[in-house]
Amino acid sequence: APKWRSYISEVKSLQMGHFDSAVESRMGSKIDAILRADEFPVDEALINSIILSIEDMGGTLGASLAPIWTQALLDGFAFTIEEDFGGGAVLSVDDALLTEFTISHQAFVLGKAPVDIQRDLRLAARAAISAGETVQQMRRRFTDVFRVRASASRTLAVARTESGTYLNGLRDKIFDRQGVEKREWSTAFDERVRPDHVRLGRSGPKPAGYNFMEFLGKSGIMQRPQDPRAPANQVVNCRCVLIPVIEV
Repeated sequence: APKWRSYISEVKSLQMGHFDSAVESRMGSKIDAILRADEFPVDEALINSIILSIEDMGGTLGASLAPIWTQALLDGFAFTIEEDFGGGAVLSVDDALLTEFTISHQAFVLGKAPVDIQRDLRLAARAAISAGETVQQMRRRFTDVFRVRASASRTLAVARTESGTYLNGLRDKIFDRQGVEKREWSTAFDERVRPDHVRLGRSGPKPAGYNFMEFLGKSGIMQRPQDPRAPANQVVNCRCVLIPVIEV
């Protein structure tokens, strides 16, 4: 969570500086004209000029999270091998399958964060224009986007979901390499577990790659807890895991 808040603060500083520079330059009069509804429809070129590009929003998130991902790989591997396989491993922590998964997960996270922030800023800009607000009111809307994203509840949810997504995916790859053909959904066994996941916790062993959304009779893909392809209402703050079904 602290790393995420630091990243949000970094991007906020860059974005607000970029916004202020655009307003202070010759674009300022054009922004004022649009906000007064002197121009219509919304000028996407102007919105592009006051919002940072996806590339510029990348920031230092990757460098900040790199040591966390490395530790998560080491800890997740050690825990899974010891807890689920009694220490018996047919792969090592530097197995190519685990390295490839970690790299792809990093790319997913680093690509998603700036896209989501830019989307919210664009929505804020369009809302300000539609409401005929002033430049300063639009600026406050932008500030609010970052305030919400840096809130304690939001950063905790992001950190919990992101770490859970990675660890569940890592475990799934370890199961594959260990030759596990079936998995079983396991919940936290408390009152906070989603009703859907309570049902999944009673669904019994399923083959590798099974789509648990089918068991629920719903559309979508969810092959493991916190599968990034699953609907958000099945993923956010989920604490479930898959456990291997060892057949002897």
